[in-house]
Formats: sequence, structure tokens, C-alpha cells
Amino acid sequence: MDREHASAAFRSRRSADHLRAAYQATATAPPAAMRAYGQRLPASARRHHVTTIHTALPHLADRLQAEPGWDALAAVLDQAERAGHDTTALLAKAAAQRQLDSADSISDVLVWRLQHLGYVTPPASAPRPQRPRAAPSPVPAAAVIAHQAENRPRRR
Repeated sequence: MDREHASAAFRSRRSADHLRAAYQATATAPPAAMRAYGQRLPASARRHHVTTIHTALPHLADRLQAEPGWDALAAVLDQAERAGHDTTALLAKAAAQRQLDSADSISDVLVWRLQHLGYVTPPASAPRPQRPRAAPSPVPAAAVIAHQAENRPRRR
């Protein structure tokens, strides 16, 4: 049984590594834009967000500020506050969704969770998806009927 457990744990870790690599490969532009946004925040705003983190997550505050994702977290908190949300409550809600102990970067996880809660969006400087092309003009009904008649199997 120990061998099976060790094998399952290995497969689980390997899957998590693959998922983490896939996320990092596909999500590099928005996190980079969020970090840049956070780095441009005035010192007073950054201090305010540090206070928010100390209030909502006192046991994680020092670690969060030391992580490379801190700037992106500050940006998300800034956006949420500008939208009129209680950032302390949002941060606590995001942290409570699931455990954070196994995360390589708690700040990145919190940024992702806050964005997926729907309270914040990527900054204006983040690349936006292209607009869908206009729908093709509808084919006149007479042309559709004629095409169907031409392609109908003939009975002999």
C-alpha cells in the first residue's frame, strides 16, 4: 500500500507541476501588466494596501510583500478599491476559498482568485482580446432554397 501511495503522490505532484507550467505559459501577459500597474502606484497607495493585507491576512502579510507577485496584488487591490469594494473583505474571501500553504506564490494565487471572483479586471494597459469580426451578410432565402433543390438526391 505504501508503494501505491507514493506512486499516487508522485503522479499528483507531477500533474501539479504541469498545470503550474501551463498556467505560467498562458498567463504571462496579464500578470506582467498587473505588476507594472502595481509598481506605478504612488507610495501612499502602496502603504494603504500593505495595511489592508495586515488587516485581512496578518499571518501572511510579510510573506506576501516579499514575493515577486506583490506588485500585482497591490494593483488588484487598488482596482477593487477604486471600484468601491471593501478590499479587506475581498482579500479575506479570496484567501478562505482554499488552502494557500502549498502555493509557490501566494500573491499570484490571490491575484488569480480576486480576478476570478469578478470584482477586478486586468488593467487598461493589458492586451485586450480582438473584437470578433462582423457576421457575414445573410444569404437570401431564395438562394438557400435553390441550393437545397440542386443538391437534393434524385430518385429514379
